[in-house]
Amino acid sequence: MKLRKQYYHSTHNNYIIFDCSQKTYKVKRQQFAKMLSSDKFDSGLVLLPSKIGERFMVVLEKDGSESAMCGNGVRSVAKYLYDNNFVSEEQKEVVLEIKSGTISIEKIDADNFRVNMGPIVSFEKNPNEFVKEDITNSQEIDLESIDPILKGAKIYHSQLEPHIVVEANLTDSQILEVFNKIKNSGFFPHNININFIEIVSGDTSVVKNVTCERGVD
Repeated sequence: MKLRKQYYHSTHNNYIIFDCSQKTYKVKRQQFAKMLSSDKFDSGLVLLPSKIGERFMVVLEKDGSESAMCGNGVRSVAKYLYDNNFVSEEQKEVVLEIKSGTISIEKIDADNFRVNMGPIVSFEKNPNEFVKEDITNSQEIDLESIDPILKGAKIYHSQLEPHIVVEANLTDSQILEVFNKIKNSGFFPHNININFIEIVSGDTSVVKNVTCERGVD
């Protein structure tokens, strides 16, 4: 039986959507990863049946690992559901089930969708939650000990998708070097995303951001 898949992109993130919600498919996780092996795609979005949303979305990365949430991904899935008439054009909101519960995507027009990612949780203030949710394996993490560049960096999660945020302007090779040190540190059992930000011209309303995404690098 041929697997139903379609291709979408949102804000320069490219996805393959695998719709497994209508029929039963026996596909192993590494088979999905193989289909994602092209550099053209960032992640695979696997859609499964849900009793509390239109679909249950599983985010699979190129290395076969799973992420908890993807903001551009849920917007792409909403577009997919409208394109294929799984929801009516008059419907102004789509609810998807994700690992942390449900999330709503608002339809602005035929090609534009908006999502509220929910509250931001700080590791500094809620270390127990990070350990409980298997995001970190320790309530005390010294990021500077991983790499001096990470001095002053902060750890957050939204919808259980964790990020390190640090103010640093680095080359691609430097970013990957720091990312690999984080990956090999042992503090994060499922790895972690990292955002390198740069405040432009001292204007705090304008920020450049480069994201190194776990499972994609």
